[in-house]
Amino acid sequence: MKYIDISHELKHGAPVYPGDPVFELNEISTISDLGFSDFLLKSGLHVGTHIDAPGHMLEHGKYLSEFPIDTFIGRAICIDVRNVPIIRKEHIRLYQIVPKDIVILHSGYTDHYGAHDYFSNHPVLHIEATEWLVSQNISMLGMDMPGPDREPYDIHKRLFERDILLLENLNIPSAIPYNVPLKIWALPMHLKATAAPARVVLGLPA
Repeated sequence: MKYIDISHELKHGAPVYPGDPVFELNEISTISDLGFSDFLLKSGLHVGTHIDAPGHMLEHGKYLSEFPIDTFIGRAICIDVRNVPIIRKEHIRLYQIVPKDIVILHSGYTDHYGAHDYFSNHPVLHIEATEWLVSQNISMLGMDMPGPDREPYDIHKRLFERDILLLENLNIPSAIPYNVPLKIWALPMHLKATAAPARVVLGLPA
């Protein structure tokens, strides 16, 4: 099996959603001065590659820490939706998805990460496609863009109503197999919160 990291590296000044706290990662102790290196991190939780839990937008939604660990490890199916501004049911319905899959939308939008319009010009998921994914009983929806929709975030809320997690801002390479069962580890920080940065690794057939 070949392993690839599909998460963005977090470093000082990483892109954040407009209005969110600036991502700060500063070295506060150096080996030359104190004999050891240490860093101070100041950030919101919706930064870089991260996972959103239902409590992010639902009043009584779950925290990430309430989901069992096997929610974040399992089978993944990658769907090719490159150059598709509105992702409809017809773009995804022929993919071989089984219950509890982590479905990944590969839009190609990774290339815009850090651009001035990254958070405002990304593709979106149509409600009919959303309902079809809900009917497949998936556990998580991942994507190489900031989210599946824009305000008022109806797609977020619909998925959260079914306890489907959102894995946002993936860093997906151009050469990735589609409609092939893959192994995935999408592990967020163990926080009692409604979102957390995640390290995401795909296992591809050798």
